[in-house]
Amino acid sequence: MTDASIPVDPKGQFGTIRLIGQPDLIAHRPESWRFFRLTRIIGAAKAIATQELGADTAHALVAAMSWISDLKGDFTVGWHPSKHRPEFNAIVTRALSIEGETDIEFRLASDF
Repeated sequence: MTDASIPVDPKGQFGTIRLIGQPDLIAHRPESWRFFRLTRIIGAAKAIATQELGADTAHALVAAMSWISDLKGDFTVGWHPSKHRPEFNAIVTRALSIEGETDIEFRLASDF
C-alpha cells in the first residue's frame, strides 16, 4: 500500500481504508504507518480476546467494530449497536496500551 492509494477527503485532512468484512480505518494525515498502527491495534485486540475469551469472541469483536480512527492521537472506535458487548471496550483499551496510548473513546452507531 502506498500513501497515494489511500482515499483522502477533499481537503487532505484524513484518509479512509475500507475492506469488506473489516472495520474502516480512518486516520488524520493519511500516511501508511498510521493505518498499519490501527491494524496492529485491531490485531492485538483480537489476540487478547482469543487468549482470554476464545476465538468466537475474537471474531465477534472484529465484527462488532464499524470503524477505528486515529485523528491527531484521539482514538475512537465505532461499534455496531446490535453486535457490541461491554467487554469489548476493555479489550480494545488494553490493545491500545500496547501502542503506548491510553485514551480512547467508544461510540455506538446511533451516536454518529
